[in-house]
Amino acid sequence: WDSPSNAQRYFVKLCTEKEFPKVVENFRQIIDISDRLSFTVSRTCSG
Repeated sequence: WDSPSNAQRYFVKLCTEKEFPKVVENFRQIIDISDRLSFTVSRTCSG
């Protein structure tokens, strides 16, 4: 969703407990390369 208070866009992945480790790994890969891309990745995650 697009934030109503700033120009940021957020993406949410709903997952099962079984899927959670893979989702975390995917986000780690994105975070690792995000400094070379034109966007930032929020590091907030709840499980």
